Amino acid sequence: MIVARLKPNELREFLFGKTLNCYDPESRAHIATAHYGQDGVCRMTFSDGTEDTGVFGLTDDIYWTQYKRFRSGTLNKFYLESVAPQIAQAFHTDGRRAFLQTPLPTLENETLESR
Repeated sequence: MIVARLKPNELREFLFGKTLNCYDPESRAHIATAHYGQDGVCRMTFSDGTEDTGVFGLTDDIYWTQYKRFRSGTLNKFYLESVAPQIAQAFHTDGRRAFLQTPLPTLENETLESR
């Protein structure tokens, strides 16, 4: 598999109306579950049980989120790269890695491609 940045239609299909597990890209520890509603409302439930809500949207092949508290309530922009079937690595637009995201219940035994 070749690592590939998701195109706008792929990004929309991957996020909208989906609940995704979010993992630390280094340790693969489960950090949170994110729900991206069809209405542009997002909800993050962290592994410790705390929750936060916000909004999200798309601009071409970039998506943005703004939660009430998470990441200090700031607007953050990301792109996604497919690293395995149903698994995407999120990157901040400056290239810093963010969460691995997937609808899969675990990353155990998953082989991930990297750039």
